[in-house]
Amino acid sequence: MEYTDSDFKKLGKRFKVPLLGTDEWYIQEIVDSYMDGKPFGYKHTIDDFGPYSLRVFYCSAEADYDFLGQHNDTIDTEHYSDYLGGELPPKVDYIPHWYRLDRKTIDPLSFKLYNWLRNCKHQHYPISRNSELWLQTLETQELEIASYTVLKPFRKPKESPTYPTAVQAHLDYLQEQQKEHQILPDIVSIPLVRHNVEGLNKYILDKRPIPFYQVEGLVQFPLAYLQWYLRQRIIEWVAHGGEILFDKGYSLAVAFGHSKFQRPFYWDLWKDIKNLRREYTDLLVLTLRLQELFREHKGYQFEDKARAYSFDTQT
Repeated sequence: MEYTDSDFKKLGKRFKVPLLGTDEWYIQEIVDSYMDGKPFGYKHTIDDFGPYSLRVFYCSAEADYDFLGQHNDTIDTEHYSDYLGGELPPKVDYIPHWYRLDRKTIDPLSFKLYNWLRNCKHQHYPISRNSELWLQTLETQELEIASYTVLKPFRKPKESPTYPTAVQAHLDYLQEQQKEHQILPDIVSIPLVRHNVEGLNKYILDKRPIPFYQVEGLVQFPLAYLQWYLRQRIIEWVAHGGEILFDKGYSLAVAFGHSKFQRPFYWDLWKDIKNLRREYTDLLVLTLRLQELFREHKGYQFEDKARAYSFDTQT
């Protein structure tokens, strides 16, 4: 039996619970799982151990992060040599520009280890027993809710967002041009490629025009750059638990027969336009410098400096 939006609303009013499939519903599910203490399956809490043991567990988590999956003769722990290979979960050893999480909840380093170990378990890679204990003692209702809400930038907003005046004016202009001439490519036309997330949506469901790098002259971002940029966001999304939530949303959508539970990958290029342009500028500068070094090494001279501002490295 499939439920309609009307059915969901009636159920919510009847039982006074959040609307099924909403962010509020997901958070309430976490709260409910802690009604009687730790969720089912957890055998230990932080009160079960002293400070020494907790420090050992943390060091074990760091060791798993640094060494798990490496085939190296210097690694003398049998646990690691039993690893069979494959693609480990991605590691993001920096704080992404979109990251918003109160350090009082958890520090960024611990949050990085926490998410990476959770991803290992989700993908059925082995972690040490001490790392498992560290996860059990670390995870709380507050942390689980924070882990869900930190991924908010990757969810499409319910209502049309507003932007700074200059950005909004640029968007309005392009939408008018698109409506009149229908020649500007949409964001939905950018394929999401070169990632390892099974079943991920192939495109971002955003029919607005692709933003331009320079407003004057309407210089458009190259497709290759936009694909690279979105791939970096996918890596960050996975590293912070996005794939776990994606798979959970799919399972719930199948169980309830409704897509409201799904949590596909989404990224608002217009909201992120400042960083989108900054990273593009950095890549242009880096490309120019690498081409200069190559030509210096080969004894070539630039014919046209403007030509260096290109992603074509074959010339």
